[in-house]
Amino acid sequence: MKRREFLRVTASGAALMFVPLAACDTAVSSDGAPGGDVAGGGPEQIPAAPELVLQESNHNVFFERGGTQLVVHRADGVVTEEGALGQVITRFGSYGTGAAQLNGPTSAVLGTDGRVYVMDRGNNRIQVFERGGAHAGQIGRAGTQPGELMAPAALFQDAQGRLVVADTFNHRVQIFAQDGRTLAVLGQGVDGMPGVLNAPVAVSVAKDGSVHVLDSAGGGVTVFNTDGSVQRTYGNDVIAGRALRMPSAMVMGADGLTYVADPNNATVRVFHSARGTFIRQQPTVESGVAIAALHLAFAPSGALHVAGMKTRV
Repeated sequence: MKRREFLRVTASGAALMFVPLAACDTAVSSDGAPGGDVAGGGPEQIPAAPELVLQESNHNVFFERGGTQLVVHRADGVVTEEGALGQVITRFGSYGTGAAQLNGPTSAVLGTDGRVYVMDRGNNRIQVFERGGAHAGQIGRAGTQPGELMAPAALFQDAQGRLVVADTFNHRVQIFAQDGRTLAVLGQGVDGMPGVLNAPVAVSVAKDGSVHVLDSAGGGVTVFNTDGSVQRTYGNDVIAGRALRMPSAMVMGADGLTYVADPNNATVRVFHSARGTFIRQQPTVESGVAIAALHLAFAPSGALHVAGMKTRV
């Protein structure tokens, strides 16, 4: 299957900007006007916009259950577990290609088995660590067969503890058990057919078990049913004259909405997770300085953390 080439940017530095946003209580249409009628008529009521915490950083922060905070230091090839004040509790891995090392890690999750799973993108594998930092093994290796990976960009753990991987340069999603077994492969087929992926970069699983996949080169979200069939797509519409341009990250909120990082338009676009309707876009800009978002994560406070590279607007 032929795929389009694309460029992925990186970020650096460490500066924080807090952007409080006004509440938005109605859905809007693709031209930015109010819309999204519910069955009874009238505009759909939606949750208020979360506060954005903008950070110029190449570190990806993941807020896990029980207050655990995992920080992925992509350039350094290290993952740390940190306390609320930023103190390092445990270090996982070191930079390199060895058995216990990391090369350009992108994601980390605290498994239901108590282990830490790290998406080791540059080494085409998932690295597995004990909670105390000891290396416990790996899942996957470089290649194109089921169970093999090529520059995987993101890792997500569903409610059953399964590991869902955006297998970017294989243009598919793979689902693994924590013991390393390959459970499913999604998104492959004939070009032009529904559900065929083109450089997926983020994955999330909704409460109903459906798998939402952010397709970077495709510029939208594809939703797969639990049996692997395609349910629908969303996020492909032109909003206020602009389409998604190489979206880079995605996270689902407890509010039932999906947040997509649109770095080239300096916004986070928000969609109804169940319906796929466009809700709003939240600029990642303050005082003429924009953060081209490369990572999104909700903190326990409900604030949406946005990490990326600083640009001028």
